[in-house]
Amino acid sequence: MVDRGFRVAKCPKAAELGIKFVQPAYLEGRTQFTAEEVRLSKLVSSARFAQETAHIRIKNQKLLFHSPYSNKMLPHLEAFFNLASDLAYLFFEPLR
Repeated sequence: MVDRGFRVAKCPKAAELGIKFVQPAYLEGRTQFTAEEVRLSKLVSSARFAQETAHIRIKNQKLLFHSPYSNKMLPHLEAFFNLASDLAYLFFEPLR
């Protein structure tokens, strides 16, 4: 999921890596979105909100980066971050 301002064209290798970007539609000179574009935009916005909420919790609760990591741990940091995100999303009350 990326914001409207994210330049997908800056990532030409993404398709080769199997990365698919989900981005809200642009009006492109129209006065309003189609019903499907509105639905997709709301879906992306709600998913991004949940994702950003988990990231805020990881930062504020120091669930992951409260101490330095050895360079030997670098290959595993993505897995640690995914686990911390899942735990923050599952076990904390929604932010208000």
